[in-house]
Amino acid sequence: EETSAELEFELMAARAYETPESDFSWNGTTIIKYNGTAKNVVIPEKAYTIGSQAFFGNKTIESVTIGKNVMQIDARAFSDCSNLHTVRFETVKIKREGGCGFQIFDGCNIGKVEFAENTTYIPAGLFRWAGFQNGAKITIPQKVTSIGSEAFYYTKYLSMVSFEGNNLVEIGNSAFWGTAIKSIHFPESLKTIGGAAFFECKNLEKIEIPKNVTVVGEKAFYNCSALSTLKIRTVKANYGYGVFADCNLSKIELPEDLTNIPNSMFSSAGFQGGTEITIPANVTSIGNYAFYDIGNLCKVTFAGDKVTQ
Repeated sequence: EETSAELEFELMAARAYETPESDFSWNGTTIIKYNGTAKNVVIPEKAYTIGSQAFFGNKTIESVTIGKNVMQIDARAFSDCSNLHTVRFETVKIKREGGCGFQIFDGCNIGKVEFAENTTYIPAGLFRWAGFQNGAKITIPQKVTSIGSEAFYYTKYLSMVSFEGNNLVEIGNSAFWGTAIKSIHFPESLKTIGGAAFFECKNLEKIEIPKNVTVVGEKAFYNCSALSTLKIRTVKANYGYGVFADCNLSKIELPEDLTNIPNSMFSSAGFQGGTEITIPANVTSIGNYAFYDIGNLCKVTFAGDKVTQ
């Protein structure tokens, strides 16, 4: 059995050489099928598109490096490559929207993902329904400003996401739907958390919403049934309906400089029985449906006397 150092050397060596173009069937600059037998594949510079099911069911491939000119990966391109554990991206050209087909990496066994250093966005749907190893981790590169909708949709064994930089502005709709993330530390730069972004992340236990967030979309944390601790630092966010519905909140911290409880902030939120919440002293108004349809909220305390509506 190879050691991790031997495996890393082998992968580095593979990256130094493109897999021969003759190992592929082509339609212009589109890879139609991989015909080779290598364990470590480097997509040639000639390739602009990796076609539908190009590697489907290949049990030999263990790592793939997506070449620097690839702009599109079609549906199920690597589906059922059950020994594929490492995916590297040299390309930063995959189209932000529409560049990724359905279930590209479904049925794989991914434990390591590397993005190019100058990556500025994670394309929509890139790892939708991807097969990850239990406990898999993803690091988002420093220059990334947006994570596309459904980028990691239902990658159910993805357990940790970390951010190298402080440039992320947007997490798209359903970006991490159904993942196994237990905790996540959002960068201060974040402004938008899309609708259903963390829908049914049932291992997620605590979150802190940074001070620059202005939008938390509908059902962003819906049915995060382990979510008990919530710290909100922003005072300028708008909230969609049911952001915290079917959670299990017991500890909620609101910012001291908050002056308004926004519309729908805790509409249909899931609270543990006996939970109490304190309205900060500077709050002057509580918006429509702010605490609508909450069954277990036991006590509301006003730290000040400024609320007029």
